[in-house]
Amino acid sequence: MTIDKIEMVDNTVFQHGKHSDRIYLMSLDAKNTGRIINLIESLAETNNYTKIIVKVPERSRTDFIANDYIQEALIPDMYHGIEDGYFMSKYLNTTRSVEIYKEAIDNILENALNNQGDFDETSNDKREVIKMTLGDVQEMAEFYYSVFESYPFPIFDPEYLAKTMHEDVEYFGIRDEGKLIALASAEIDIENSNAEATDFAVLKEYRRQGLAQQLLVKIEEELKGKDIQTYYTIARALSPGMNKAFAKLGYKYAGTLTNNTGIAGSIESMNVWYKTLN
Repeated sequence: MTIDKIEMVDNTVFQHGKHSDRIYLMSLDAKNTGRIINLIESLAETNNYTKIIVKVPERSRTDFIANDYIQEALIPDMYHGIEDGYFMSKYLNTTRSVEIYKEAIDNILENALNNQGDFDETSNDKREVIKMTLGDVQEMAEFYYSVFESYPFPIFDPEYLAKTMHEDVEYFGIRDEGKLIALASAEIDIENSNAEATDFAVLKEYRRQGLAQQLLVKIEEELKGKDIQTYYTIARALSPGMNKAFAKLGYKYAGTLTNNTGIAGSIESMNVWYKTLN
């Protein structure tokens, strides 16, 4: 299975490869914005990638606009609870920028927004959500492999999961009589006071039981006291359940990243959702 690389240059972290056929700038050191733009564009040209997606603070936004990047999503107060965060893209192939499932995505989003803030905890499944440990990584990797045909990060590798546990990523799961049936993670950025809820996976036969919402509630409970000001997620735009889960728990729609991520065997568009606590 093709896995995209994660690299760090000048305190900036980016992922790139043919799996998602893109460069994803995940964490930018704003002091080096100009140099990083030159680097990622040269890398994209060398590898014939068809998209560059960047997650950047407000202070770097104009530099990317000047280089023909367009805004696809905006999260208010994403950095330190005071500075907006932007997802900005540059399409290097016009076909990549065209969403062929736009009507379906719009309908899913409309339905989710119609349920915003409509979370009823009393009707939710009551299975216990547990925090996963290093001893669980082999089982977790096998679980993710059983749910996803492909994924943008190497979550099928237990060594990768163990590594992330040492790097401010916390995993949470739900079991049914000992059997792992759902997983999710929280990527915690203490420096910037935000956290990404991600890697949600539920076995097919247990879907539509509110398990993703339970995991999300647990993530927020566990992160209380860690000075997290903003929660966000990047959810598959064609997943009715995941978009509705975030909307029900009060997350707001930030924008759609078109044809963005290689997941479940194809490149899909992703919706960005956020919740600010201040």
